[in-house]
Amino acid sequence: MKSRKSQCPGGGIQGLTLGEMLIVLAVFSILATMFMMSSQYAIQKSKYSRVLQDQRTVVSAIESHMAEYMAVPSESQGLGTLLHGRNPYINFLPTDLFRVGVAGQAHPGYAYYTDIADGYNSVIVSAGPDGDLDIGPAIEKARKDTVGLAGGTRRMLFKTPEEARLFIVRYSYDPTNGVNSDGDVIAHYGY
Repeated sequence: MKSRKSQCPGGGIQGLTLGEMLIVLAVFSILATMFMMSSQYAIQKSKYSRVLQDQRTVVSAIESHMAEYMAVPSESQGLGTLLHGRNPYINFLPTDLFRVGVAGQAHPGYAYYTDIADGYNSVIVSAGPDGDLDIGPAIEKARKDTVGLAGGTRRMLFKTPEEARLFIVRYSYDPTNGVNSDGDVIAHYGY
């Protein structure tokens, strides 16, 4: 076996062969890919944690609104009503970090739906890592299929809280399914 310290024609020490360079390059590529995957996971996990905290803040503001007015804000009022009134319940509406708008700017806010079922008076929805609202079109379809009571009174979409819970679970994001798996991050307020 030849010694690695054999002299090159110019008098210096011999360098790496092309095969050795390709092996080093392959190892670096694998390490870079692993780093990118783990950093993407860390970013999504951080966003997910932030969205959960923001939703808790909004739910707390809805509870304060409920204590004062004995009703959650309607969908037509939206979450913006939490910013106004005698005592604003929240200083600003958090942005949905998963809904990207023009030029990379975050979408102005979370989707908000009311009258889901008894015990599920309102739900606050983030698009989740896949970036699209999955539950919104399903709620709109359920509303079209549901005819209101006489006099235009709107009724709950689901007859029981269990039906509503199963509906929400079906469209919820599960962080164990991968970084960009389908589903929305959903928080609800009910009494």
